[in-house]
Amino acid sequence: MRVWTEPWVDSVHTRFNPYGMSMDGPPEKVTPVLKKLHDAGKGVVGMKIIGEGRLRNDDEKKDHSARFVLGLGCVDVLNIGFEKTEEIDDFATRVRKVPRTA
Repeated sequence: MRVWTEPWVDSVHTRFNPYGMSMDGPPEKVTPVLKKLHDAGKGVVGMKIIGEGRLRNDDEKKDHSARFVLGLGCVDVLNIGFEKTEEIDDFATRVRKVPRTA
């Protein structure tokens, strides 16, 4: 079954980051699938953007992950878990720095 051709599929939640952490496959295999879903009009919800929290203390990797995921132009929504309000504000600032894609 190719979910991008199924009319009953509206959106897909996917674990996605440039490091392959907590994902169903490496980014180079997952990315083409996400692009097909997005191009077919399906909503793509990105999860595990900061590696299930393992990147929380690495500013460079958090920045890279945000740029990578948002820069592809095929992830519509981010679903990120935070333990502290400051983490929300910090990641929101990082996301605002990512250039917008068409």
